[in-house]
Amino acid sequence: MGCELQVYEHDNGDVEQRLFVKGKGYPGLLMTRTLGDLSVKGCGITNMPEVVEWTAEEGVFLLIASDGLWELIPTAEIAQELFSSLANGMSRQSAVEKLVLRAKEIWMREVDGYCDDITALLVPLSQDLAPLSSSLTGVCGAGVCKDTCTVS
Repeated sequence: MGCELQVYEHDNGDVEQRLFVKGKGYPGLLMTRTLGDLSVKGCGITNMPEVVEWTAEEGVFLLIASDGLWELIPTAEIAQELFSSLANGMSRQSAVEKLVLRAKEIWMREVDGYCDDITALLVPLSQDLAPLSSSLTGVCGAGVCKDTCTVS
C-alpha cells in the first residue's frame, strides 16, 4: 500500500520495526496507528484505536509516555522503578520525574549528547476520574534535555 517495513535488530536482541513511505526516509513509525502522520494515511495506517476495557483495582496506574521514555529503557524496568518508588513513599510526581531524569541521562550517554522528547503522564485508575485535572501527574522534557514542565 505504498509503505515499506524496515527491521533493525539491536545488539541487545531487541527488534525494531519501522514503517516508511516506500523509497523515502520518513516517517519511520514504530506503530500501526497514528493521528498526525498524514504522509502514511494512504498506506493503510489508521487513527482507529484498539479499545480494551478492564476493571481497575486499587493501586492501578496508567503511564502514558512518549517514545523518549520507552526507547532506551525496557518496559519491565520502567514499571519496576515506578512501583518501587511509589512503594517507598515517593509521590507520583517525584516518581515520574525520577523516570524522566533517568531517561534523559541514558539518552545523553547513549546517543552522544542527543535527547529525544520525553513526556510522561501518570494517571491513577483506581479513583473517580471526573476531577482528572487534579489527579494527573506528568513531566515533560524538551528535546535538548534542559527544561521540564509539570502537569498538575
